[in-house]
Amino acid sequence: MTNRADSELSDRQQMSRVPFAYTLNEQRDDVHLKLILQSSIIIPMALILFIPGVFNWWLGLGYMAVCFWFGERFTTMFHCALHRRLFKKEYPWAENLLQWVWGPLYGQIPWDFYIHHTMHHVENNLPDDLSSTMPYQRDSFGQFLLYFWRYAAFELPDLTRYQLRKGNLKFARRIMFIWPAYIGMCIALAFYQWQATLIVFIIPLIVVRYMMMLGNWFQHAFVDPADPANPYKNSCNVIEERYSTACCNAFYHIMHHLQQGIHYTELDKEFKKNVEEYGRQDAVVFDGVSPTRLIILLFNHNYSQLAKHFVRLPGAPERSEEEVIALLQYRLAPISSDHSSVAATS
Repeated sequence: MTNRADSELSDRQQMSRVPFAYTLNEQRDDVHLKLILQSSIIIPMALILFIPGVFNWWLGLGYMAVCFWFGERFTTMFHCALHRRLFKKEYPWAENLLQWVWGPLYGQIPWDFYIHHTMHHVENNLPDDLSSTMPYQRDSFGQFLLYFWRYAAFELPDLTRYQLRKGNLKFARRIMFIWPAYIGMCIALAFYQWQATLIVFIIPLIVVRYMMMLGNWFQHAFVDPADPANPYKNSCNVIEERYSTACCNAFYHIMHHLQQGIHYTELDKEFKKNVEEYGRQDAVVFDGVSPTRLIILLFNHNYSQLAKHFVRLPGAPERSEEEVIALLQYRLAPISSDHSSVAATS
């Protein structure tokens, strides 16, 4: 009892050192709050760029450097906050600030990520998923560019139609209001100061959406055409420690699809606890290399290096390096909607 009381006291003392910690839903999310507060340096920098006569391209480059320094960690934190409430319900202003102030400065249209990502988890990379990777040859950079263009150009009408078809009128109304309002804001600001608008809103929006779709592409690159609805076989894990520590275990994607509400700090523990099930399911897991490096290997068709980082899981079939390469190539091929529909219902 004493150890538990001491632990709870230590937690409260730790929280007291984080400004606005009282708004948090869980104490262990204080790392997210610290990141939000640190990344808030971007707010006065953005305001300065819009002051008449102040803007120059060196200041703009400095702003972009800060934006990209925090950008990846902010995006993975933002993703965590979509799945588990970050702030207590009695502090809606904190959530609103995250969605409407910090979010746009780091390339997020308010509520767009939440609505699209909710759809993604419901549809699970199957044909009705607007970000499904299945129809594409997933080791082709050209195919990825087509995938990204399809998303960037048609997300607004596609996501609106999807929500209307599903009867989610609240989400449909948000999309139909927020998207035009955001675009209108950017146009109005561009008439006032187009250089600052480009640096502060347009470039981060394009880059972040590109990187998020690139991440989703790789997380759902290795899909088993015989069982595409199975998260063990339509997602993959990257358990490289340094990246996982910095970015909230963002590439433990199999368990994330199995239990989307699981806290990011539990993903590694759950993987280790259930590693034999991963093996029995013949899941694709990589280690010893960053996701960025793996994506480069994928697009360069360097299957031998991919195979070297492929984790031999207990309970999985024993394979030579050539057999691992054959498995990866088999799971990278395009899958027709007819094939996936039959597999998902069989």
